[in-house]
Amino acid sequence: MQKAAAEPYVDYVQKTLLDPLEMKNWTLSPTSRADADPNEVRADDIESGPSVFDIGPNAPLAAFNYAGGDIIWEIAAAPADYVTNAESVSKFIGTHNVYGLGGRAYDYARDGCIPGASTWAESLTEDIDFALLFNSQPCLSFSSDVIAKIRSILSAL
Repeated sequence: MQKAAAEPYVDYVQKTLLDPLEMKNWTLSPTSRADADPNEVRADDIESGPSVFDIGPNAPLAAFNYAGGDIIWEIAAAPADYVTNAESVSKFIGTHNVYGLGGRAYDYARDGCIPGASTWAESLTEDIDFALLFNSQPCLSFSSDVIAKIRSILSAL
């Protein structure tokens, strides 16, 4: 991507996707805990394994980042290297399909979970989008009763 865009990946994403949507509260998620924002949810498994920073045979054990410790966030695909909040996710799905490719389509929803975060995003009607992001360990299971109640409240607006 960076080579094709002829500019740093982060700059390309900011300029072509985030700026047009006026989405300002995104940040790159560093792999190193020492470099991370203290308020950022860490996507770490509770298990430990070899450090991604030391591939030697005697590498120290560390908390695995999601996907088994084999991701260095700064160079991973977009879902792994950016962090944001529910407001931005809602804004994003206001113009993009919440589940799949293409433009916005209502009556679509998606949930997701990695160790440390549970999410739900939905384009409910022609003009209502919402997202829920929870810091949680273990992952939350979104019951249909909770989502049904939120849908009911928002649809009545």
